[in-house]
Amino acid sequence: MPFSKRSIVTKEQHDASVAKILEESPDHVIIREHPAEDVKIAEDLIDAKESTLSTMILRFNKGDEVCKSCGRQFNVLDVISEALNIHSKEFLNEALFGDKFTAGQGTQSLTCYECGTVGGGPMPYAHAKHNCEK
Repeated sequence: MPFSKRSIVTKEQHDASVAKILEESPDHVIIREHPAEDVKIAEDLIDAKESTLSTMILRFNKGDEVCKSCGRQFNVLDVISEALNIHSKEFLNEALFGDKFTAGQGTQSLTCYECGTVGGGPMPYAHAKHNCEK
């Protein structure tokens, strides 16, 4: 069942949508682990509880998972840092840890947290329980 970016769905429908987005593919790279120090910085940026972002799963188009300038692998810190250019801490906490589930995905280009180079992505994302049109 296809959903728009703003469809409120059950947890089961959300989980099925995320599973489909995260299916293994030769065209994509799935990042399931992040450096602990980057997770800590990302959590501090949005005042999240410790270890709440360590399990965030990211999917990149193959070749877009590393910064073209410094070679750093993108991770949760880059995603949170970029999201804060658009959203408030409060919105991100609600989107990531709230009780509403959506199905679908968005895309977001990334800026490398390390060197500031723009150009990672666009990264299809599906982790957030809440998508927006901003």
